Amino acid sequence: MGLFKGCIAAKRPFIIQIRRARANTPRNGCLRPSSAPPGNFPQAIYAVHLDHGDEETCYDCIDSGFYSSVMIDASHDPFDKNVEIPSGWSIAPMQGLSVERNSACSARRGRHQVGRGQRCLTNPDEVEAFVAKSGCDSLAAAIGTSHGAYNSRASSRSTSK
Repeated sequence: MGLFKGCIAAKRPFIIQIRRARANTPRNGCLRPSSAPPGNFPQAIYAVHLDHGDEETCYDCIDSGFYSSVMIDASHDPFDKNVEIPSGWSIAPMQGLSVERNSACSARRGRHQVGRGQRCLTNPDEVEAFVAKSGCDSLAAAIGTSHGAYNSRASSRSTSK
C-alpha cells in the first residue's frame, strides 16, 4: 500500500519485481503479490517483473495476465543451450510482455553451482549473437557484480570490529 501511495504522490511510475525463491515454491497464486492492490489505485502506473524465472514459471506468469515482463534465466546452461528460444515462447510478445535473458551467471547462485573454468561473466564478443539468437528484449549482463543472499554471520563479524 505504501509503495502505491508513495509513487502516486510522487507522480512516478514504478516496478514491482518478484523472484521465485525456491524450487518448491507453489506456482501462480504465490507469485502474484497480495500487497499490490491495483484495483484500489487505478491512477498508479506500474509494471510487474518476474526476475530469474525458469521456463515453467515464466509461462505461469505470462498466462496470469498480471506480469509486464519476465526474465528467463538459463545462464547455468552452456551458451548454445542458453540462447535457445523455448518452444511456445512467442506468446510473451503477443501478450505485450517484455522478455529479459541472462547471458552468464555469478559463481554461485541459488541451487546452481558453477565449477572452475566455467563461464561466469558475459563475454562481450558473444553479446550480439546472444541477443539475436535468444530473441530477448533486454539483456542481463554479468559484468562482475553479484547480488543475492549472503552469509550474514560473515557480514556481522566484519562490521562488528
